[in-house]
Amino acid sequence: MIETIVKAAAETAKKVAEVQKQVNEVRNEANKPLEVFGLGEEAKQLEKAAVQSVLEIKDDITKMLIGDGKDITPEVSNRSSEGVNPESLRPETKVNQLVSEAREQAGDDLQAQSDYILSQYKEEALGNGDTRPIAPDGLLNRGEITYEQAPDGTGYWERVSGGEQEKWKEAQSEGKAIAVLTKDQYDATGYDLRGETGRKNDSPIGQYDKGNFFRNLGADTYGLSNISPDGTLPEYPTQEQGAKHYEEAPIARHNLKKQVGGSSISPTELKTSVEQYGDYTAAQLILENPNIILDTTRASDAGISVLEKSIQGLQKFSEGIYYSDETKQMVVRTYHPSARMSPEKIYNTMKSEVESFLKAHPDFVPHTENNDNK
Repeated sequence: MIETIVKAAAETAKKVAEVQKQVNEVRNEANKPLEVFGLGEEAKQLEKAAVQSVLEIKDDITKMLIGDGKDITPEVSNRSSEGVNPESLRPETKVNQLVSEAREQAGDDLQAQSDYILSQYKEEALGNGDTRPIAPDGLLNRGEITYEQAPDGTGYWERVSGGEQEKWKEAQSEGKAIAVLTKDQYDATGYDLRGETGRKNDSPIGQYDKGNFFRNLGADTYGLSNISPDGTLPEYPTQEQGAKHYEEAPIARHNLKKQVGGSSISPTELKTSVEQYGDYTAAQLILENPNIILDTTRASDAGISVLEKSIQGLQKFSEGIYYSDETKQMVVRTYHPSARMSPEKIYNTMKSEVESFLKAHPDFVPHTENNDNK
């Protein structure tokens, strides 16, 4: 596909010879501008011409190259720099269309934007004959916490929306807005993830859940929110530190498969779901624009396949770290929160990998004016 685009662009830019040698490497780089290939200022002109060519020859490209029915038209980030109007450079892919429609429907309201995208997810799933409930996700609510009683007599903790968007914007300005990617929801009802608290259900006194799932999410997000100016993370936090942080900090959480599931999901099912519905999570992440993404699907490439659609210029530093110089976003790949591993070992592995990356890329160290690292 990129070869076709480059040939079209070269009619005006006269740079086929320089670009052709990169073609064989392009298939997995489809979302990156030509500038990534090291062609400098000349590539910027090629990129503009190429994108215009995409708009003109997309139908032909689809017929010649898709084969499996997927839209693989290159995506140009809505956060690119260099003074170019990013929206004018984005070919019309499904992800971009969802982003545009969500902004049109909901303005700057991130929760309402997610609601719109989730409604489109559900509509497509129903059209595919999938009637399973959809578990809403997005920014975790930061309003009042209450203890509710279910019809069957069980108790659970719930939280309403309130102040999370303001906190998110403040965290963004400090480089500390964190989005968490998980697999799917183990529940038959499809409860709204945005209302989760990390507190133990059937415990009206408000005791924090001590299971590995919230223990890991609390510890990892605490560490990533408290990076010191020298690029080091705090030591493994206490249960209370992690739980309190997860309940108070601005955090977004997304399931890659939003239909409810069971106690586990096979790699094949997760891959199939991401291939079919991954554009929706990618659109949510573009709209939220987190600084740090905690991808808990390290054992597979499910999270990365979605992030390649939402992060411009994503590249690999190590097995545990991906990043983008263009958007200044860091992806931290870790293990599933319920993995049968020591939470402290999982944290220290993450800590070591992040610190190695920040030593090599100190410009990714978050702003620390409000850092409460102790």
